[in-house]
Amino acid sequence: IIQLSAPIEKIPLLRYLNLCYLNEDEIDPSACQFLSTFDVRINQSITFDSNYTIPRRCSFFFKSMGYERIRTFHLKNFSPYGACRCVHFIIKKIPSIAKIIFDGYSTLVPNQLKPDNLKPKVPISFAFINCKLADSCFIGLIENISKLNGEIQRFSIENMTLSSESWNYLFYAFNTFKAWSTLECCDFNSVDLKGVSIEDVSTSILILQ
Repeated sequence: IIQLSAPIEKIPLLRYLNLCYLNEDEIDPSACQFLSTFDVRINQSITFDSNYTIPRRCSFFFKSMGYERIRTFHLKNFSPYGACRCVHFIIKKIPSIAKIIFDGYSTLVPNQLKPDNLKPKVPISFAFINCKLADSCFIGLIENISKLNGEIQRFSIENMTLSSESWNYLFYAFNTFKAWSTLECCDFNSVDLKGVSIEDVSTSILILQ
């Protein structure tokens, strides 16, 4: 028996329970907990933190929210070894999604993004906040994001450390891959550059102009 903390008239929760019942699928308590606080009338963003797990049936979970209105997906150290797989699903299935935020990660699995068959329906933005990623992980993320079959509108990094290797690859990607050709804004706030020379910074600025 699952104890529900929301009024039974909550539409997203009812949709989810109905989908599970019709398909004889097991009900996910974590999904119920999230949907019990999700108001489809006002929410245009989804925030997953470390208290949640990936729903057993992602399609049921996101259909329940009336995902046509969702524009922002904010992951706060949610499932480090499954977050990129979840982002792949989000971009593929939610046509309105316009911003992905990775927040507080020390590791991720970049290859789970599988960008070759992803085509965002609207220009999309990416943000990395409070992350402490190894060079190989950060470069892998940028490499995969760069292969999206769509337009990237904005890119942000906040409160992170970047080595010269990560910094140089990022701007190499900006200058090389088609997805970045539509970049309108690039924000760096409280970014600590380790081993990045003044010449590297100057060259990078020229690439963005």
